[in-house]
Amino acid sequence: MNDLAWENIERIYFKKDYSYFKQKSKQIPFDLDALMSLIRKMCKSAIVYNSEDEPAIEIWIEYEYFIEKSLCIQYKTIIKISKVSNLFVFQHEFSVDNKDPRRMTPVLDGYSEEAYIFAQNTLEYEISKFLAAANLEKLHLSEMDEVILGLEMPERSIFGKQMTLENALFRDLYEIL
Repeated sequence: MNDLAWENIERIYFKKDYSYFKQKSKQIPFDLDALMSLIRKMCKSAIVYNSEDEPAIEIWIEYEYFIEKSLCIQYKTIIKISKVSNLFVFQHEFSVDNKDPRRMTPVLDGYSEEAYIFAQNTLEYEISKFLAAANLEKLHLSEMDEVILGLEMPERSIFGKQMTLENALFRDLYEIL
């Protein structure tokens, strides 16, 4: 597990420093306006989801569609930034209409840590530099699913039975806020 992630999980959940979680959730560890200005130069549209009642910021980015004859591909990127641990991760996505007459679903889609098009790759490179300059660390998408042993999920959680790094540092499942 990422060292910074583990330090924050230990502090917040095992040492029960919930005031740290509350304090960090109210702060943005970088210039959000400057980041959004940079992002908007490289995409079709971008929406930021940020609240003092959440420990993370999400930015949803759309690119120009690729259209050729009957083929239309939509590309997106989601950036998740933990305010409580100064970590971030990229999730690149695509979706395409399923034209197969034997189809079971109208859309084929997927996501990955790896970019599908150059625009996603360029955006990830530039945003990673920006966030690294603000002392944030990049996580691999697979690290978000790492299970935290000894930390129980709240009862009736819709996020499964195991506490993951994403649940601990990007969500407020314990309703601390």
